[in-house]
Amino acid sequence: MKPFRLNRRALLRGAGAAIALPVLDAMLDDRGRLFGRADAQPRPLPVRLITFHWPNGTVMSRWLPTATGASYALTPCLQPLSGYTLPDGTAVPAMRGDVNVISGLENRVAALGVTGGGHIRALGAFANGMPMLATSAGGISLDQVAANAIGSATRFPSVPVAVQPAITENWDGATAAIFNNLSWAGPDRPVPADRDPAVLFNRLFAAQPSASAAERVARYRRSVIDYVQDDWTRLSTRIGRVDRARLDEHLSSIRELEREIALAGAACAAPSAPGDTQALSGDAFARLMMRLLVTAMRCDLTRFASFQLYHPGNLYPWLGPAWTNLERHGLSHRTDAEAVELNTVATQYNVAQFAYLCSLLKASLEGDGTMLDNALVYMTSEVGEGSTHTYDDLPILLAGKGGGRVVTGRHVRYAPGRSMSDLFVAMLNYAGVPTTRFGHDGMAGITQLEG
Repeated sequence: MKPFRLNRRALLRGAGAAIALPVLDAMLDDRGRLFGRADAQPRPLPVRLITFHWPNGTVMSRWLPTATGASYALTPCLQPLSGYTLPDGTAVPAMRGDVNVISGLENRVAALGVTGGGHIRALGAFANGMPMLATSAGGISLDQVAANAIGSATRFPSVPVAVQPAITENWDGATAAIFNNLSWAGPDRPVPADRDPAVLFNRLFAAQPSASAAERVARYRRSVIDYVQDDWTRLSTRIGRVDRARLDEHLSSIRELEREIALAGAACAAPSAPGDTQALSGDAFARLMMRLLVTAMRCDLTRFASFQLYHPGNLYPWLGPAWTNLERHGLSHRTDAEAVELNTVATQYNVAQFAYLCSLLKASLEGDGTMLDNALVYMTSEVGEGSTHTYDDLPILLAGKGGGRVVTGRHVRYAPGRSMSDLFVAMLNYAGVPTTRFGHDGMAGITQLEG
């Protein structure tokens, strides 16, 4: 009997709602490649790119490993890569073997920005490798280069996500647009981030774009899964046992997201004032947004994203009583012994959130591996040493194997003078976007990622 083959674009549909499917065995040929459109020609599994930002830099003496290669010792800031328990008890598994620590790369174009303080000039160049202009980033960001090239293969070319509410006031000598956006389609063209999990869920999974606001609310209050149940029943008779279990797990995760969003309630409302961290519902809000993003990627709704974790002025009250009124930006500029310890704890928390995102990708099976094997997740801050705004050695983590080409679990150190944009050139090429230049000074030829 000829095996049942399912198109990668297949959806579960019903009553105007639709749910995209994860990668199933029925979508793969015997070499683990996806079947495409009506021609049923197999295609390689896609490589996803995510840029992940945390604010205020770190204490580099507590971040940077001494040894290179696979035998490096985890420093205090990197300890969460061996496993971590978040403040609410959520366990983050060890991810060291899936992550490279990368050192020596510079964000040197940040010093060329025409306005603003150290944080804002660096944030304006975070993922675009161009000097910041007076009112905006200087160029297109990594995720948008990829989205322009091959983002049309998915429903959403890219999905920018941010945890903190947008601010409306200028900060650090620059406009709020720099502060609020990691994704840029070009100068003066920010790609606004989704900041509300209910809105993001509804846009990704629940309602068709033509639905009215009232229809979307009514549909959201009833689980979107209820609308596609008949289609699921028909499909389940044609796919294998493993695929049925995988799809059951996928639908269960979507229903759990619906439940969490309903419980978030007030967290999805507009904040009472710019920068109101109480509206974020603690660190659980960040993980909810991560699960939504990874579910979208598992459904191949998008392959490119940015994730902005808080802003420089954030409070971290969920870390304990000592953090209730402790503003992170001011803390990052202190160098006393107490501040060094507190800044280390803050960095550990940021690394743990990154590791949690990577663990979600790793938990999603694809072909003979996982989504993380077919991804590259780039994490760093806008500056290196938080107290002095250094740009010459960024604290970078790069997770994922880029489709099987990147060797992970190592500390890779580059000689001084190498631009972070050189790494972006390599990442784009791994994602299937042929590139020799990026930004102001990014060039092809960066080595060591493949072992």
